[in-house]
Amino acid sequence: MATRPHIRIREQPGISANELSRYLLSGDHAREGIIRRAKEIATAPVIRYRDLRNGISAYLADAARPSCALASLESLLRHKADDGSNSAFMREDAEASLEALETFRRFQNQLGGFDFKQPGKWAGALLIEGVAVSVYPDLVLTQQARSNHRYGVALFRLAKGDEQESTTAAGKRADIAKYVATLAYMQANAHCAPSHVAHPALCLSIDVQNQEIVAASSSQTIRVNNIKAACRQISRAWNTL
Repeated sequence: MATRPHIRIREQPGISANELSRYLLSGDHAREGIIRRAKEIATAPVIRYRDLRNGISAYLADAARPSCALASLESLLRHKADDGSNSAFMREDAEASLEALETFRRFQNQLGGFDFKQPGKWAGALLIEGVAVSVYPDLVLTQQARSNHRYGVALFRLAKGDEQESTTAAGKRADIAKYVATLAYMQANAHCAPSHVAHPALCLSIDVQNQEIVAASSSQTIRVNNIKAACRQISRAWNTL
């Protein structure tokens, strides 16, 4: 398998929550491409939307949600977009992040009813059928119920869909969000403190660009079984692609 510069090959099967969710709704050819990309580990820091992700996570976790925090984030991104000494990737990423930030500003009121906190140190990937699935929360949520302390995790989706997206593609994006929310629930259930109970309504996929919040379903069996079956397929195919 040919690799790009600054790329090394992952020995053990591993994939991100968003990519696993895409895998579940893709055809055979696309699935092979997803596995090939999952095998590649960048040795240089080229994580898209990292500044935006960190910035809006910190903002939502602050109960005051000061507007100056978003203004500072915008200033940082504009500086990176305009700095000619930055790589083309960094400038392009900053431009895309600025566009997403503007969308987030219009969307943020929909997130006002949630009590978000930053996740702090996390337990690690979720091991499913021999595949390490990266379900690293952008935020965690807690809620006091009558009989228990509820717990959940939220994951951002920051990539932009095609503006001319077909009805079928838009439906696929919505289904991907449902699988991401299910993976968030599985991670919350695996790693929440003994004093807390993972709660589906607090396990969220937050699609910033589409301004949508999708919570995990109260009935998880079918999606969990599909996720396990997909991970078995990925594990079997890992060393053949």
